[in-house]
Amino acid sequence: MHRTEVELGYGIPMQNGTVRSIVGVTQLPEGRLLRVGGQLNPWDWMSFSISGLAHQHQSTIENMSVHVQASVRH
Repeated sequence: MHRTEVELGYGIPMQNGTVRSIVGVTQLPEGRLLRVGGQLNPWDWMSFSISGLAHQHQSTIENMSVHVQASVRH
């Protein structure tokens, strides 16, 4: 399956980490996947992110979802 993915983000420094906004689009054979969200990295070893996703086929948005993720590294 062929796909093209583009993501843009802008990070703002915090006391010990960063916060970043995210906008992206993935072109798939059956349509597009649109993303908008944010990521919080309060420390080097921890991150949280939340994104809204919408699948677009031709000019119609078919379904929408929310993706939540957290990670801890040690």
